[in-house]
Amino acid sequence: MRSLSLGRRIAAACSLIALLACAGFGAVVHIKNEAATTAQTEATLAHAEAGFSAALQAEVREVATLAETLAAMPVVVEAVARGDRAALLAALAPSQRALAPSGKRLNVHAPPATAFLRVWQPNQHGDDLSARRRTVTEAIRTGQL
Repeated sequence: MRSLSLGRRIAAACSLIALLACAGFGAVVHIKNEAATTAQTEATLAHAEAGFSAALQAEVREVATLAETLAAMPVVVEAVARGDRAALLAALAPSQRALAPSGKRLNVHAPPATAFLRVWQPNQHGDDLSARRRTVTEAIRTGQL
């Protein structure tokens, strides 16, 4: 086997050192890039979560306001107390028509968790909501929205 000259060995060693330095530099750049991407992704998700939470809270306030308004309307209170679905439908149908384009629907529930009137679908009523609408059951039980 022929031995390499000293110059070639030094050149090979320098090349190896340069290759290892490049590989190390590349690894550091990759790790930093991953960290930056992760931080950016986390910031984007946090921003999206804050936006979603704000939108959800706004929707909750809107629904609560509507529920409180309906619960305070004498025509609603009296119709529910009498079990008069026709009077309640007559009172709320215009409101349902106004809400329909946005996809919102008016429902009135009675204790313990019965669908008293679906203004958007008045022929469907009387079903027990307790199994699938725990929030309705809890709201009726506590008197809180």
